[in-house]
Amino acid sequence: MMKKLRDLWNNIPEEITLTKLDGVLLVADTLLLGILFGILLAPRRKGTFGCGNGTTTIYNYGPEEEEV
Repeated sequence: MMKKLRDLWNNIPEEITLTKLDGVLLVADTLLLGILFGILLAPRRKGTFGCGNGTTTIYNYGPEEEEV
């Protein structure tokens, strides 16, 4: 297996020509792949704190101060 990989690596040409369309597609593909990895590897923005038994939930049903 290593011999096949070594032969494949040695047979790759040193110079490769690209058309403008291939270059644009390569840049667009790399950009979209970077965005995808960034989304998948980014830390979560929404976190839950506490034990989740309902005591950490805050409800706001009315005004903050009672009018006298």
